[in-house]
Amino acid sequence: MIPLFLGRIGLTELLVVLLIVVLCFGGKKIPELMRGVGRGVKAFREGLEGTDEAVKAEPAAKTETAVKTETEVAKTETSVKTEAEGAKTEAEAGEASGRA
Repeated sequence: MIPLFLGRIGLTELLVVLLIVVLCFGGKKIPELMRGVGRGVKAFREGLEGTDEAVKAEPAAKTETAVKTETEVAKTETSVKTEAEGAKTEAEAGEASGRA
């Protein structure tokens, strides 16, 4: 078997491919196809820019979440300490009434 493309694509190969495209799609459809390809590339680039902005904004969102989480942990620790102190006080009061 003989490989079709051993190296670079030359002018002859490009002309053959162009001829096949023109025969398949017709001369009037080719500009429409190229516009569609151009719009697709443009949308792809805009999508990439959007992901770059999202990646830059993501660390700030994580920082805000971390601050909120630390605040919630501090509130929970305070609540637990308050409940523990209340239970301790109740236990001491129960012991005191039991002695009396």
